[in-house]
Amino acid sequence: MQQDFYEYETVAASVTDQVLGETTAKGGRLHRLLCNVTTSATSNVILSDGSDTITIMPNARALGTYLIELNIATAKGPFKITTSAGVSVLAIGKWY
Repeated sequence: MQQDFYEYETVAASVTDQVLGETTAKGGRLHRLLCNVTTSATSNVILSDGSDTITIMPNARALGTYLIELNIATAKGPFKITTSAGVSVLAIGKWY
């Protein structure tokens, strides 16, 4: 029996379009994001996949850690995450 473990990748604060997994990955699945807000005014997290871009977390979030369940697949290319200066992210999923 094959085990189907999730992978994870860290995204530091102030990063633009960090690719999750390999740059040519398609069909990846993003299970959840663990966002650590250290500066409320700059807590923005943006997710894109080559065809769509969405704001996962807007600015002005209270300090703390947020677990965001997504369970989504890419539509076109690899997932990319952009973070503001006041938030870092741990992405959990499968990067194909």
